[in-house]
Amino acid sequence: MKIFTPIHKILSPIHALNVLDECIKSTMQTEIFSLPDSWQRVVAKTVVATRPSPLFDNAAMDGYLFSLTDVQKLKIVAGIYAGDKPIKSNLAHDECYKIMTGAPIAFGANCVIPHEDTTKEDNFIKLNKICNVGDNIRKQGEEFNINDILIYKGQILDAGAISLLASQGIDSIECFSPLKIAVFSSGNELKEYNHNAQDYQIYNSNAPMIISALQAYHFHADYKGILRDDKNDIKQSFFQDYDVIISTGGVSGGELDLMRQSLIEMKYEIILHGVDIKPGKPLMVAQKGSKVFFGLPGNPMGAFVAFMLFVIPMLFKMSGAQTYYHDLIYSKLGTVINLKAGKYKVLLGSLKEGIFYPLKEKSSSSLLPIRDAHALLVVDPLNTSLKQEQIIKVIPLYTSLKNLSSHFANL
Repeated sequence: MKIFTPIHKILSPIHALNVLDECIKSTMQTEIFSLPDSWQRVVAKTVVATRPSPLFDNAAMDGYLFSLTDVQKLKIVAGIYAGDKPIKSNLAHDECYKIMTGAPIAFGANCVIPHEDTTKEDNFIKLNKICNVGDNIRKQGEEFNINDILIYKGQILDAGAISLLASQGIDSIECFSPLKIAVFSSGNELKEYNHNAQDYQIYNSNAPMIISALQAYHFHADYKGILRDDKNDIKQSFFQDYDVIISTGGVSGGELDLMRQSLIEMKYEIILHGVDIKPGKPLMVAQKGSKVFFGLPGNPMGAFVAFMLFVIPMLFKMSGAQTYYHDLIYSKLGTVINLKAGKYKVLLGSLKEGIFYPLKEKSSSSLLPIRDAHALLVVDPLNTSLKQEQIIKVIPLYTSLKNLSSHFANL
């Protein structure tokens, strides 16, 4: 007798994300990373400035420094260069300093004129432009001051943030520990891509795809192999020390889709099984303590879409990021789209000069659209027709996710 385990409660994408957001928690474990090793880490504590920027009043450009005067011809008495100690101005009303960009402003002087606005004659300059107090002077603390927040808890460190920390003399920083992620594929029909497959066997393309996509978002994962359609194999493989397990296949409810029952027997709580989306419907998410299992569809398109829309945001949340939903960008639709009503539809597309062109797909097992996709378009089930040049919002793929903030509700 064949066994079929139906997906009992299919959630809308919005509801599914809300359920995941409520159930999945952020890590509390932290580590100290040297500044060069902190790139793409998530900051565990807010960082405030201990030095202002600029650190002192300094010249915004090469030129001549003086105190505002009615005299149009000034004598150059000395030079001030970047790295010099600040000095007290003892200039007469008809004298000036030659000054370089970034050099400290002498106390008492109040104006810098660019050298191109002067005429130099021997050791004198003639002013060719009217100057005002403060011209071309960067004031101490005008960018930020002591105790201003520079880096927020939960912020992902990129090159700009690391530069900012270095400007404060910070050589190490406390960040949340990186997630330990294991990736499996499942199915008796699978063969590893570096082995010879028979005519009835399918090369395992899902695992390399998922691991590569994780790397694109700066997550490291260990590949743990192919799970056979056997509950003992599944159970033995899952007793490993990982924060996250990602697997493809075995979640649709067929006779040999044993993942759900295996997880239940291992005391996992099924928090989500089935999303009203095409492709990607059979997504399964389960939890045991702080460990989270993401079961993706076995078809490549379904696995890719479910991974991008649901797994990536939750991995960033688990990593301690304060904002973790995908960013959205406005685009124009490059062609007319007609769809059947009744289900959320995800279209993979290319972006060319701000225009989204949906990619043709034969089925959820298609691979070429994954290769060519730059963005995803999520279409509401009630929206059956989209017009060419219609303004749409799409999810860009493989972006830095610097300011993740959007939700399906904003699509």
